[in-house]
Amino acid sequence: MITVQNDEKIKQILIFLKDKGLKRTAILGLALIFLVNSSSAVELDNKNFKEIKNTRVEEFGNFKPTVDEFVEMPETEKITKPKILTNEEKISVILERENITREQFDIIVATVIGEAAPNSYDDAYAVINTFYNRKTSKVWINEMLRATGVDNGDNLYAQITLDNQSTVYTSGGYLKFLGITDVPAYQAVIDFLYTLEPMHEFLCFYASFGNIPDSVQFVEGGNWYYSKMLESDRVEEVKLVRER
Repeated sequence: MITVQNDEKIKQILIFLKDKGLKRTAILGLALIFLVNSSSAVELDNKNFKEIKNTRVEEFGNFKPTVDEFVEMPETEKITKPKILTNEEKISVILERENITREQFDIIVATVIGEAAPNSYDDAYAVINTFYNRKTSKVWINEMLRATGVDNGDNLYAQITLDNQSTVYTSGGYLKFLGITDVPAYQAVIDFLYTLEPMHEFLCFYASFGNIPDSVQFVEGGNWYYSKMLESDRVEEVKLVRER
């Protein structure tokens, strides 16, 4: 005779049923039923075990599961991972949103590489951030209209290639950087233009420190940034396209 009580109830029932040669699913089902229907103790011996072994699982007490309910487990919902875009896919998004061509994008990248501190992701990110701030500034958009007579100051390529806005572009220095993709600045331009996550709100930068008040340098040896955009100067916020 086996008396199953208190904390040893589950363990003793499982051992007893396993010794009788029952399959795992049947053991779990019978053990659960014994627990549901027992109060203080359950007595098992060879005689009443034969009766248990020959009894359908669903006939025990008021608990009426089928054997299939112990065998079949519900399928776990498949979790779809967010798609990780390649740089080329991100560039396609950028071109469409910014209304620029691939050739213009390459010129933008080359200009940023030339303007940023060598091999500095952060300074390149700060440079493209500055250029982008200009296309969202009412003052800079109006300056484009005044200087060219064309109302396209909210275009990134137009802002960067406006005369005297980038020494690297105006001097033609950007040409030697065209097609370079294996430098941190290339990735910085893609990351900023795809996420539009700002590092700062400055509208201007200069390669060396002068007597400009409140200038900020993000990278040692990098550019100095100044002339923070006022909230009143900002155009209506553009719709951001962010990686999900």
